[in-house]
Amino acid sequence: MKLVGRKAEFRNAAVLVLGLLISSVAVSKLQHPATPAQDREELRASLLFVGPPLLGLGGWLIYFERRQAQQQQQMSLQDSFFQLLKKNRGYINVIQFSIASGLDGKLAKAYLDKRALEFNADYDVSEVGNITYYFELESADLAISRAAAGTTAESARL
Repeated sequence: MKLVGRKAEFRNAAVLVLGLLISSVAVSKLQHPATPAQDREELRASLLFVGPPLLGLGGWLIYFERRQAQQQQQMSLQDSFFQLLKKNRGYINVIQFSIASGLDGKLAKAYLDKRALEFNADYDVSEVGNITYYFELESADLAISRAAAGTTAESARL
């Protein structure tokens, strides 16, 4: 999976760089006074019809791949979150979520804080400062249903 992603990233960057290179060469040669008139016409055509479309395509491919990766990461975080909630009967702490999701502690805490606000969770702070969140599973089950419906709708749009 990672190798396929790396190949796609390389391909996308290559398309972008190729468009930039073609555009740069065309502009450079157009500015050179010794360039023959026939070559100037071909360079203008490549500047208009080859370089910019490749730049646009490369940029769009990079944007699309990143957006898709972000969506996959969000779905993975959401899956980890709901699995831990079910496993621990509504209780979850930052360390558990950090381990399950692969996020560092600060990002895991920020994610849980956001979810705690979203689902009106209760929390308990231990004497050493560890936070344990409690989510009522009925609201979590509702969110799972909504998330599944949203994922299905998002898939249908793509």
